[in-house]
Amino acid sequence: MSLRSVVVFCVLSAIAVLSCQRQPETAETQVSSKNVALQSQCAPECYRFDLKLSEARIVAGPPEDNSTFRQRFDFKSSGTPWTVAEGNARCAVADKAMKIEADTLTCCDSPVMTGLPSSLVMSILIEARVSGCDKFTLAWRREGGEFSAKNEVSIDVIQSGAWTVYTVDTSVLEAWRTLLENVAQLRLILPAQAKIEVRSIDLAEKIDPFAGRSYGQIDYPYKRNYLHSIFLQTPCSLEYDVTVMPDARLAAGLLRSGPAAVQFRFLLDDGAGQTVLAEKRVEGANSLQKAAIDLSRWAGRKVKIRFEAESQKRGTIALLCSPAMTRGYPVTATKRPINVIWYVIDCLRATNVSCYGHERETTPTLDAVAREGVRFEWCFSPGTWTVDSVSSFFTGLSPNAHGMMRIRTSLHESMRTLSEDLRSAGYSTALFSTNPYIGEPMGFVRGFDEAHRFRVRGAPKKMGKTAEDYPINAAIGKFLDENKENPFFIYIHTIEPHGPYVPPVRLMVFHHPDGSTGETDMYDDCVLWADTNLESIIGRLKEDGLWNNTLLIISADHGQCFSEYDNGLDGHGKEPYLSRVRIPLVMRLPGTIPQGVVIQENVQELDVPRTLFELLQIQPDPQFDGWSLLGLLNGSRKSEFAKRMLFPSGQKRIWQAVVDGKWYFHDNDGKLELYDLASDPTAKKDLSAEHKDIAQAMLSESRKYREAEIEKGKAYPPERNAAKITEEDREELRALGYVE
Repeated sequence: MSLRSVVVFCVLSAIAVLSCQRQPETAETQVSSKNVALQSQCAPECYRFDLKLSEARIVAGPPEDNSTFRQRFDFKSSGTPWTVAEGNARCAVADKAMKIEADTLTCCDSPVMTGLPSSLVMSILIEARVSGCDKFTLAWRREGGEFSAKNEVSIDVIQSGAWTVYTVDTSVLEAWRTLLENVAQLRLILPAQAKIEVRSIDLAEKIDPFAGRSYGQIDYPYKRNYLHSIFLQTPCSLEYDVTVMPDARLAAGLLRSGPAAVQFRFLLDDGAGQTVLAEKRVEGANSLQKAAIDLSRWAGRKVKIRFEAESQKRGTIALLCSPAMTRGYPVTATKRPINVIWYVIDCLRATNVSCYGHERETTPTLDAVAREGVRFEWCFSPGTWTVDSVSSFFTGLSPNAHGMMRIRTSLHESMRTLSEDLRSAGYSTALFSTNPYIGEPMGFVRGFDEAHRFRVRGAPKKMGKTAEDYPINAAIGKFLDENKENPFFIYIHTIEPHGPYVPPVRLMVFHHPDGSTGETDMYDDCVLWADTNLESIIGRLKEDGLWNNTLLIISADHGQCFSEYDNGLDGHGKEPYLSRVRIPLVMRLPGTIPQGVVIQENVQELDVPRTLFELLQIQPDPQFDGWSLLGLLNGSRKSEFAKRMLFPSGQKRIWQAVVDGKWYFHDNDGKLELYDLASDPTAKKDLSAEHKDIAQAMLSESRKYREAEIEKGKAYPPERNAAKITEEDREELRALGYVE
């Protein structure tokens, strides 16, 4: 029997069960096309100076400085530039690579270097193909010193037999940071029977992002945040030709980096003369100022706008943060672009949300949003942990395609992100996160005008004290106040329900009937805490008059397993068991999203970006997978969604799940498991032995999907994009149980 025949039979036989197991569509929950017709709206009118640098004229600037520092070993010529110092091995150069085959534990040493200051080396990049082992070691010695165990680092083999760029971040190696003398020599250490081919080894310089350029773009680190900016090497001026739109305003943040204060000047030339729009002086190195200028008097006219920056000390850097000319839209306007907030609650499993059937009232705020909008009963996350899932949210690619399955990687530079597309369309973009992964090291700040990280988990010794209220709420409120007349996209990622579960004392309300408190009680307290913080943000939207013009999307990055509920399983990550990938998804936007609707068809979070593109009338990049959910809401694609397969992934490529109608299947390292969600909605009874034909058919689909996605991902090799995790981030990750 074919898979499609099996599915058709199963769907038909499950209709009666579904009608009583799942919430029926009553007259109030019926979907009609008139409810989801795109409301009359307009696209943002905006000129982003930072995205139009190719249109700028540089009027003045310092000379180019192209000096660089780099030590490189490559093996393009024959010979044996490295020598076997210990062990029994063969070392030779052929086909532009050094090949070492180790019969025993082997140490192979580089030629001696002269005068290489360790403080100048940011990272060591090794392009190699390794087989016969799962780890190898890089060691180094100082001038006048010997090799020692403290001056070495173990490197995991990412994919045996495949060319990979291994990146060693020297800033996290204490022995390297404390190395005062010059580096004299490198050593590769291989276990017995290991083979390695090396094309090159680079000791890469500490990069000065401003070196060699008079101006450019940068995501500039400001305190714990990142601000997308144009940088200018003072003295420097940029000039643009623009047409001023109605109700236009010119806005930018102002910062400086370097030894001296910066004088900023904004000028406009309309052909009849030059007008100084504003002058501001920035004294402090970490003092952010804002400039906001009314341009409405020049509406409809072609003008020249010039940015000038001067300093008493040449080489001081001036930063223009998100400089833009935008059309203002009063919150009372009947026709204005839609705002978007995507609110992600880390580790929030659907079954612990009240409106998804939980017996406890953990989510009164989320429930109220669901009653005013659409709730998707069966939504699945792309992966089982934060980095996999959020990478999919931002790129529209599956985990097997984007390859972000390891902490040491970051988004490939050629991947387009959702925030980049929305910013290019004229939206002000902001990221607010309390998860240490959601930030610059993984590449997640790309496309955001502002990216804010908040530290809410202390070191383990401080875990007994958790803030009652998040500082993130105040920062979001400030952004809303400053951008209420600008169309915006905000991604919010909060981490209250993530272990260890330490809710505020005032929200510790759930317990067992005997009065005792267990892990699941504390988890529910933390879910209530997350819901309370959500209520605070909704209150700000209402206060600012933005509530009914903002699409609010509430979801999670993944779910969570608890041993008492999930057949002995615990936590998240690893295999894609149902509790780890079934998450809530709620959307609300009066006039566009229907009210009080519960959708029973299977959907996935990879559908959210495509939904936004259609709703905001933006042409999506072909990179983005998923389907727009508007076709499901208006009924035009309801039958297609009913036949659709979904493929949640685990942290290993072999861990692949399949959702097909009522069936949930996954391959757990060769152990096939199959569940009937119509009769067993929490996946307790494995039916793979009783329905071997269905399990085998879904296994075949799983493998075909995985192979196709891996092939797609070859365009984005993550090993070439190293994530730089700071020690502060590592402390937070330790507190959350991610690292030792």
